[in-house]
Amino acid sequence: MRLIRLAIILCGVLTRLSLVAQVDPELTPKIEEPEPNREELIKEYTRKMRAANFPALFNKAANEFKVPVSVLMGISFEQTRWEHLTWPPEDRTTPCASCQPLRYGIMGLHDDDYLGHSLLDAAKLIGATPEDLKTNVLQNMRGGAALLRKIYKENTVPGWSKRGELESWFYAVGNFSGLPDRDIALHSAWNVYDWMEEGYHLYGIEFDAVPLPKIEALRTEARKVAVEAQQARLKEEAKQPPVKEPKLGPLEGVAKP
Repeated sequence: MRLIRLAIILCGVLTRLSLVAQVDPELTPKIEEPEPNREELIKEYTRKMRAANFPALFNKAANEFKVPVSVLMGISFEQTRWEHLTWPPEDRTTPCASCQPLRYGIMGLHDDDYLGHSLLDAAKLIGATPEDLKTNVLQNMRGGAALLRKIYKENTVPGWSKRGELESWFYAVGNFSGLPDRDIALHSAWNVYDWMEEGYHLYGIEFDAVPLPKIEALRTEARKVAVEAQQARLKEEAKQPPVKEPKLGPLEGVAKP
């Protein structure tokens, strides 16, 4: 599983950097310098991530709003791989009905009717504008931290944990995702805790692992909720009347045998 995760991340890194490295062929001569190779792209991405010093910014936002920095980092890593997502004005709507809604900034905030309007909620909590959170990394982190704290205070914690423990933020992390189905939201939260348990130290990303003594209880609950949700869906499907096949009449112009 870890090797698969690393392969996916590396693929994403190379894809983003290769897009940056591309130039418009209509504005340049036919003879061009060769594109950067794989090693150069990785070095450039690593340099960018180290220069950004995201851990220091995460710590600043987490301390201000009294949320665990590892949880804040984990949410961001699961949502965006610590990439501050920005979109041109003409691309700030979901491109198609089946496409995933756009995410904004390093915390992957949303502004749509399916996943909710966490971008607007987060901006309001810190007295900023949505545009501030779209363009400024620290403001995006601060808004995400403030919203996470609000969700945590307004909701219960798992019965197998107590407030103050890292695992007690499990429900809050699921709600932060905006996913409407509880089983899917908790699965997303499970992924966040997997990253918190494993940590990540490649390509200039410095995400330290943390001990999670109650991680198995968390996984057990996520599995239980997923099974119950699947059973409920199957029951609903069983209640639906069977679909009747339409009766086909004789084709016009074709003689009967």
